[in-house]
Amino acid sequence: MEMRSRLVAVMALAATAAAQAPLRREYIYLNGRVVAIQEPLGVTVTCTPGNAIGPSESATCTAAVSGTTNTAVTWSIDRPVGYGTMTSQGVYTAPTNVTRPSATVKAVLQADATISSTATITTKALFTPANPTVGYGPQAGRTVEVTKNSPWTAVSNATWITITGGGSGTAPGVVTYDVAGNAGAGTRTGTMSIGGGTYTVTQSGSGTTALAPTSAAVGAAGVSNQTIAVTSGGYWQAVVAPSGGGWVTASPASGTGNGTVTYSVAANGGNARTAAITIGNASFDISQSGCSIAASTAPASFGGPGGTGTLTVTSGCATWTATTADGWISLQSPVSGSGNGTVSFSVAPNPAGARAGSISVGGVAVTVSQAAGVAPTVAASCGATAMGPGEARVCSATVTPSAPITWSLVNPAGFGTV
Repeated sequence: MEMRSRLVAVMALAATAAAQAPLRREYIYLNGRVVAIQEPLGVTVTCTPGNAIGPSESATCTAAVSGTTNTAVTWSIDRPVGYGTMTSQGVYTAPTNVTRPSATVKAVLQADATISSTATITTKALFTPANPTVGYGPQAGRTVEVTKNSPWTAVSNATWITITGGGSGTAPGVVTYDVAGNAGAGTRTGTMSIGGGTYTVTQSGSGTTALAPTSAAVGAAGVSNQTIAVTSGGYWQAVVAPSGGGWVTASPASGTGNGTVTYSVAANGGNARTAAITIGNASFDISQSGCSIAASTAPASFGGPGGTGTLTVTSGCATWTATTADGWISLQSPVSGSGNGTVSFSVAPNPAGARAGSISVGGVAVTVSQAAGVAPTVAASCGATAMGPGEARVCSATVTPSAPITWSLVNPAGFGTV
């Protein structure tokens, strides 16, 4: 009976305490007394993601409450005050302009305002380091740290900036890029579009470049291993234009400070031509004369029966080729040569009026003329004696000048065979 009374007393005391405050207590009967054991009040704050967040990005915080059935908390930004925003649901959003390395958020227990807990959220700018200024020389393996917790990509908007690694991600990452040397005199800027932001790279110029000599006039035979003295206080490149022909080469392709560029010009088998080697912000101009060709035929004119002749070529060109578009002129091999040379040709008999054709070599056309042909005469004979039925007789014909003939039965048609 006594034990029952004690149990009722403990239950009554617990009910009274619960009605007074939502604290979590346990009650025991000890040494004839009812003793209350209260679970300590506490709150622990956890925020995700655990890594840094970038401008305008959010972290979701949760509060684990102990010692009370009232688990409600009041959220706030503890420090720096006003650095970002905090919702009543525990969502922290960083400012658009991140100027601090972190923000501390605070959860205060509503059951007891003296009980609170804090958590630190790391904040970083979208790009670390910020927009850089680099030197005029080539820059390989540069990096920029990207703070973004959603899918992002990196794209270069400048031909002289090349992304070599980390071109995309779904969390904070690192983009690796190379910067080509700036051979220009002035500063230049280029950008990369990364994660919705613009990353700007500024590169200093190389100053003024001086060349000695500044130009060259080259003969048709070409030259090899000629030099240009380069005076420069910065980075330079040696670029040949036009590059497609390949008849001018230059090395080295780049350098820093004072140096020497060596160039060669190939032999010219055609017309005069020009090119330039751009070194830094200076130009070395090259002009090359074309090769000269003279040609003549012997004989220059032919009679109606045709004949053979010789084309004589006097040339300063590396190579040349003789051609003709006239079917009655035939060139004999070889039809190509180098320097001075000859080509044999033949002219076919002329069956009609006078005509003229040509043989071309290296853009020079040499005229070949031929007189009108002589109409051939034919004298035919089959004998004077009469022929009997079924007899055969051989006829003969003399053609002057010689030419092919065709026999036929003229009169009366079909009276026998021939």
